[in-house]
Amino acid sequence: MIHFFQRNIFILFGFCMIFTTVYGQDGRHHKPPQKENTYYFNISNYNRQPEPPKYIEEGIQKILETPIVNWTAYDSLIFAYESVHLEKFERALNNFARLNIDTIQEPHAQILCRVALQQSKRFNRLLNFNQFTINNANTGVYDLKSAYDDLTTAYINNENKRIDYSNDTIFKILFDDTLNAFPQRVEPHRNEFVKISFAVDSVLRQFSVLHDNRDMVLSKAFEEMGDFQKKYFYITNAHFYYSAALHYDKNNKNAIQKYKAAKDEISRRNFFPISFKTTFGRVIKNRYRLSEDYIEGIKKKEDIPENFVAPPQETKKDYLPWLDVQIVTLIVVFLVLLFVLFFIKTKEK
Repeated sequence: MIHFFQRNIFILFGFCMIFTTVYGQDGRHHKPPQKENTYYFNISNYNRQPEPPKYIEEGIQKILETPIVNWTAYDSLIFAYESVHLEKFERALNNFARLNIDTIQEPHAQILCRVALQQSKRFNRLLNFNQFTINNANTGVYDLKSAYDDLTTAYINNENKRIDYSNDTIFKILFDDTLNAFPQRVEPHRNEFVKISFAVDSVLRQFSVLHDNRDMVLSKAFEEMGDFQKKYFYITNAHFYYSAALHYDKNNKNAIQKYKAAKDEISRRNFFPISFKTTFGRVIKNRYRLSEDYIEGIKKKEDIPENFVAPPQETKKDYLPWLDVQIVTLIVVFLVLLFVLFFIKTKEK
């Protein structure tokens, strides 16, 4: 019996170590992190660099085969869509300006129009565009059109230096105390908090399309959404929106503090954080080549005046015009041979 114990003492010691590691000093099992149940409002992946739909790809192929002088208004519209995908926003806007874009109904096309207006800082025109293309929901306390108006107005105020990031709010509805009168745990389709979240999140998605530059307004907007999620919904959602706020402004001190506090709470409650890298995605430069070379050719052609006369090209002065490469090579070889012969004769003497 003693010999059996001696032979298996190391095995028993190993079991003791495993038991101690799993159960810990307090003798309780530590559960692995789990995903927070976000039943009422789940954050789906942001599509910040959407693929061109088939009709745009077909339209691009058509204008490649059509002389510019024969382009229709629809061809120019396709050219504008293509320019947005190539992140040539001013060029796209120049084409949109010649067309009646207020009648555009296709969702992807509307996204591209808004991106061009937003990235070109034509916020008043964007506000007007939304009036024609977004309908009032007429249900609930807040809708998609209201969210677009609030965020676009914040950009206008920022341009006019009429926004105080310490005290002003972009989405005032998110901090309205009258919301406390609504029940929080009713079906999503009747839940006012869900409707508000959907409206604000949809607008944040629009303004982040093809956009990675520093943006204090958008950072503030994401921060406010994080506050709303933390108060009424889920800490992992709040953590995601605070991450997005820091993505657009790393110096947002309020967002930094809130991000750290949310991270600590997630750890304390043993939740998995939402993967920001996967959910928010990336904007890859020059991802859509499309017909970029063709576009560049058009741009150069449009930029050159009709009566433009190119200046004569400056030519480098040729000091040895009568010499070519072969002659120079022969001369060098001849000089080397002369040097060798001279060196040998000198050595013989």
